[in-house]
Amino acid sequence: MSTPPKQHAAEEAPSSFTAIPSTPKRPMLLPPAALEQDQRLAAIVLQAWWRRFQAAYKAAAAMRRQRPQLLQAAQVLALQSSKGFEDVLTKIQSKELIRSIVGLLEAVSGPGFSAPPMVSRGARGSPRSLEAAQQHQARKFLTAIMIKHHPEEVIVSSYAEDGNNSSVSLGDFEARLLCVAANLALMSAVGLIQAIECLKEGQQQRQAGALGIFRLRLNTFTFSRAFMNASLRVLQARQARGMAASFLSSYGEAYACLRDAERSQEDVLIAAARQSVEKVRVGIVKVLGRDTTEKHCRRVEEALESMEPFVVLMPGEIKVILPHVRVRMPHPPSSSSAASPTTGKIDGKAEVRLNNKRSGPSTPCSIVGQEEAGTDQLPKVPQSLAALLRNEHLAHEIILNPDFKLEEKKQPLGTSSLSALAKGELAVELGRVREAMEKMFWDRLVMAMTPAEQEGPEDFVPGVVAQLRFGGPQGSLFEARVEAVNKEDGTLDVIYLMDGVKERRPLEDFRLKSDPLNYEPLLALLEDACEKLIELTPHRKDLAAELQAHVDTQLLGQMACQGLLDAVTIHGLVASILERLLALQAPVRAAETRAWFAEVEVQAQAAMNEGKDGQGGSTKPTPAFVALLPGVFQTIFERIDETRRDIANAHMQMLRPFLIEHGVVYERQKFAERLQEGEVKLIHTQAWLRDVLASTERVAQLPLIAEGNTQAHRYLLADALMCLLRKPVRLDNPMKAKLPETLFHDGRRMAEFRDELDRLSLVAVYSSLLRQFLVTPSPDLPVCRYSTVRKFLLALETRLYTILQDDGEVTLPHLVEEVMQSAHHIHVDAGTVISNEQAATLRGMLQNAGSLKNPLYSLLFARLADVLNLHARGDAAGASELVRRFGFQTFSVQLAATGNGLRRVLEHNLAVHGELYSRLFRAEASALLHDAAEGAANQEGDGIARSNSSSMQVSP
Repeated sequence: MSTPPKQHAAEEAPSSFTAIPSTPKRPMLLPPAALEQDQRLAAIVLQAWWRRFQAAYKAAAAMRRQRPQLLQAAQVLALQSSKGFEDVLTKIQSKELIRSIVGLLEAVSGPGFSAPPMVSRGARGSPRSLEAAQQHQARKFLTAIMIKHHPEEVIVSSYAEDGNNSSVSLGDFEARLLCVAANLALMSAVGLIQAIECLKEGQQQRQAGALGIFRLRLNTFTFSRAFMNASLRVLQARQARGMAASFLSSYGEAYACLRDAERSQEDVLIAAARQSVEKVRVGIVKVLGRDTTEKHCRRVEEALESMEPFVVLMPGEIKVILPHVRVRMPHPPSSSSAASPTTGKIDGKAEVRLNNKRSGPSTPCSIVGQEEAGTDQLPKVPQSLAALLRNEHLAHEIILNPDFKLEEKKQPLGTSSLSALAKGELAVELGRVREAMEKMFWDRLVMAMTPAEQEGPEDFVPGVVAQLRFGGPQGSLFEARVEAVNKEDGTLDVIYLMDGVKERRPLEDFRLKSDPLNYEPLLALLEDACEKLIELTPHRKDLAAELQAHVDTQLLGQMACQGLLDAVTIHGLVASILERLLALQAPVRAAETRAWFAEVEVQAQAAMNEGKDGQGGSTKPTPAFVALLPGVFQTIFERIDETRRDIANAHMQMLRPFLIEHGVVYERQKFAERLQEGEVKLIHTQAWLRDVLASTERVAQLPLIAEGNTQAHRYLLADALMCLLRKPVRLDNPMKAKLPETLFHDGRRMAEFRDELDRLSLVAVYSSLLRQFLVTPSPDLPVCRYSTVRKFLLALETRLYTILQDDGEVTLPHLVEEVMQSAHHIHVDAGTVISNEQAATLRGMLQNAGSLKNPLYSLLFARLADVLNLHARGDAAGASELVRRFGFQTFSVQLAATGNGLRRVLEHNLAVHGELYSRLFRAEASALLHDAAEGAANQEGDGIARSNSSSMQVSP
């Protein structure tokens, strides 16, 4: 048998790598039929080798042509660390990187390779579908980067309840296999790209054996791609089994509910249960197919009837955990088999436990952990409400405030607390910046769709307003006025109308009337509106697909490039979005939206009639039509946000009865779970209570606290809340304020209480200073008019409180001016005029009155805090007496409302964490008593030692 030529001899066949000849000259090969058996075999081997050689050569040439792009892609593929999941995601979504990977995969796919082509011939369709398929393959390969750096967020999944063994973790074989395959794919791709560096231009510059090295790395890359694709299929099969187990477990629950409903013999429950079973079955059919679904559902039903805890379905060994307690009832129950009112047992086979206790705030009760799960069982939550309970903060708000609902935020930047008054000017500036940015966006939308007035260079004369692209030919459009035309270099001196900035710009940066319109801002708004509408119905994939089909931004972008996106099309797109919005709105809201759209429809039709070309063609967007778009989209987004709030409020209304009845048990169990899992350490809670107990005011109460006296613990917790309220930091920042872990969800509420305390303290300080100024003997203010001063002071207090409560942009100088105006009105009422010296004196008194270090402010703040403390303890009579004694009758309503809010927080905290507080109180008080006893004993011992020493000195 003849030996094939050696590989390296054939590699040197091309004379140069510069121009990449189409195909090396083929050797003269005889027809296989004319050769002997061994020669025929040798010819087949040689021809196969030559085809592989040609394919490798063409791949090298293709990769050489895009060498710069591939080298940049290799830097991303060789990434060793990342700043986070979003950082890697941003990198692999780069269009340049995707195009580079598409080129790489296209170069190494097709005839002559073991890897299949990127797109099969039968699947090749339009250029758009071909490009989409190529990008899909590239993104699929780039997922290896995500798997390498963040495998826990890409691989880890769970589709069923605990115990189904259908979750995928990083320790599983499939996950480890995929991680290895991803790393191998990235390493082989980087090695393949680096191999082209050895293929220099020219025969003399190319390293010996470079093409052989390239072929070796090419084979490795081909194998790694196949390995990764196979690993992905294995993992997807595992995840498919998990999804099937989850669906079938839900079917088991629905079927068990149906059997329970049949036992109750209530037609309404039976109909609802059958409908639920049918919906679950339809969903399983879409995933598994009809035949497989029928077989698996029948097996699940049989297992439920025989009271089996789980069932293993084939093929795939899908383990389905069935409901733990279900009642088998082949026939309606007879009188002998009825449930016993004392034991709750049915037929001696299962026990049904009903817990209808109302768990509201009461005496301190224990925290239930897993070891105490039997003492406080939380009833099973309906499936439609289970997702809502994941938001513990929202559940806490509903428990403490049954009337809680989401409202539209009128002033998101404003706040009326003392700590924010100094930042009022900053809030004003931020609000102005936000308004300016919104106006800039809407102006950009209108300008992008409005053609320029200038048709050529001759139209750019000093004084005209033109559309100029800021930053270059691809920048955003802004209006600028031409100030001078420089004929020497063809540039124009302009000034921007928005901010007055002057620039010298070339003529090509200006927009002409013949330039195409820019529809990118409009398409972005349409896409954003669709996404927001889809978010309102996340489980309705059919509605999402229908809306995306109506508003296909990619197709619209192509239409815009061809000049086919006219006013009629835009009107139809907006109408489609509004139609979907109306279907989701409440009837009252929908009527308002229809009335608004009817008014806009009249204006839009009039604008479209102006834009008709008169030949039955397209309708151009006229300036009047474009001017309607900002208001239309603003209203659409406002209505979408309004609908989102309505849906959320409806869900909260459904959840409210459950939380009112079982909220304490729910929060207690959630906190116990976090405590056992180590998420909560109680560091801030212990430090908070330790500081309160260590104060000298508690020395006399330590014995009662150590004994576990309930009343002492209650008063102590009320004092602890007031100490927390006095902290000089905002409590809605839990980390900075070191908020106790037991009050983690009450930070915002406590901050609101502190804001109210600050408001009342400020009003009381300014009122007291003005009263002090007025009662000072003055010849200009008759004594007979002092009786009328009180009504002016009451009006001032009401005015200051209203300003602090409603105006988020108020500053301390504003309050000072209000007091000065009140003093002026009092003097005018008395028939006098306040002198400049008196005004300067009063202004000096008011200048630093709002400072926390001001003695008068500290005094009034402490008195108001004492009133709130009595309200929190439940002593309304004592609080009223303090209000009368301190002269706070003007604020009695506000003090009672804030004090009652503190009392609700106190009682709820005692109901949820009472045993925890009691245990910490007793332990800390006992430790303090022990330290005090040791200190007393040490002092007594030191006294005896000193007396003995003195007696020894006297005895000689």
